[in-house]
Amino acid sequence: LRTKYGDDWVKISRMSIIEEGSGEKTLWPERFQNKTNGVTQRRWLAFCNPPLRALITQRLGSEDWVKDLFQLQGLRSAAGDPVFQEQWRAAKHTAKERAA
Repeated sequence: LRTKYGDDWVKISRMSIIEEGSGEKTLWPERFQNKTNGVTQRRWLAFCNPPLRALITQRLGSEDWVKDLFQLQGLRSAAGDPVFQEQWRAAKHTAKERAA
């Protein structure tokens, strides 16, 4: 902004994306939209950690969770299960060893 408007600090302050007071602080507010459908979480679980994917799929009974992240709520019933907890830790450990 300084390159374009020089030392016009009032204008620069109005256009700043950093909240420095009250009022609109974005140059083009319609361009800054954060919407997600969970694809990042699903990709991480489904493609970056195959052992964890297999464990989740086994517990939930299908791979439908890959397309519907809310199905992961079905894992809540296993949260207190010591066997499942150990399987979860083992899956994470396997993935960490592979990454290392």
